[in-house]
Amino acid sequence: MSASPLCIRRASPGGCDAWYSREWSFGVPTATWLDREAAFRDGDSWVRGRRQLWTLSRGDEALASCETYLLSPAHAAAAAPHAHGVLHGFASVFVNEGHRRRGHASALLRGVMEALEREHAPEAAPLLGFVLFSDVGDRLYAPLGFSVWERGGVSDWVSTRLDTLLELPALLLLEEQAPPRSLLPAAADSSAQPLRVQLPLGDTPQDALIEVELLPGAMVCPSDALADASALRVSPDPALLRCWLRYGRGNRALLREGARLLRYHTAVLPALGGACCTFNYNWAHDIDELCVLALSAGEPGAGGGAAATRALLRLARGVAAAAGLARVRIWETGAISRALEDAAAGEAEGAAWQREARDGSVPMFCPSQRYRGVISEWVDVQAGMWL
Repeated sequence: MSASPLCIRRASPGGCDAWYSREWSFGVPTATWLDREAAFRDGDSWVRGRRQLWTLSRGDEALASCETYLLSPAHAAAAAPHAHGVLHGFASVFVNEGHRRRGHASALLRGVMEALEREHAPEAAPLLGFVLFSDVGDRLYAPLGFSVWERGGVSDWVSTRLDTLLELPALLLLEEQAPPRSLLPAAADSSAQPLRVQLPLGDTPQDALIEVELLPGAMVCPSDALADASALRVSPDPALLRCWLRYGRGNRALLREGARLLRYHTAVLPALGGACCTFNYNWAHDIDELCVLALSAGEPGAGGGAAATRALLRLARGVAAAAGLARVRIWETGAISRALEDAAAGEAEGAAWQREARDGSVPMFCPSQRYRGVISEWVDVQAGMWL
């Protein structure tokens, strides 16, 4: 008798929590972990409105599952003529033990992509494609049409040479606001009350100072212009950032890893073209570092660009020192690398940073059928986009 055919279905929001608890609960008691997952999933409007759970089954036996998240048009923009569109992001690709290495994950993703393209309304914003962050390299996803955004591999810029010249003790007193604010653009939020500090542009306290506005609990979505019409850039969504920060905070509470709070702040450089960045303390529950989630170099004609990028990265090293963290990490992008590798203007800041190969979280992009051959790559992927 022939085997039952494989079937792809949408599942209820918590339909796979019991599976996930065996893999991703980090030793937390199952009942506690399941309660936390339900509270997070049901209590976050961004998750409720944008997440779908999918399963691959044969008959009554579930074999694999994954999640997709709809990334809104305001934060998925490629250059003209396809100025705005939507993306679907994959997360939590999971195959039940005993069914692995049989092609089930590939079958599930292929079927979900076909379903989402088939169901996409013609009058809606165009579906540009699909993104994911792989922890198993590119081998599994390349046959499905996904490619790594950066041809030479994926790296981070990391600094352990923290800047103690910046006197920023007040940062340690800033608490996350409730509810958090979002900034788009940063200077437009009149309700935010910034802490203003002076940042030296050189290597001594006597060097020229520039004013920095620090906004607790605020986030920015970089919108730097794209020069390449075939490239896709996706700006981090403040709601997505808040979602994962709440989730990380829940992990810390369950794991009882000490009293340090997850905090995030935005820094704005008004005199350098409005350049800005959002950073967060302790991006993951087991990492003692500051992560730069999103960075915008500002308007080049108003003082933004490489110099502004270096000033923000120096500020990040000062914030990490003030917070008692061990290092700073920022995902590599072309703009950040150019700023740090510019020997004529940026040698001093560049010497404080080194490249590290990233372990996991490899950004991959697959254009939809409509945009194959039109969008060639996903560029300038920042940590705030992680799913």
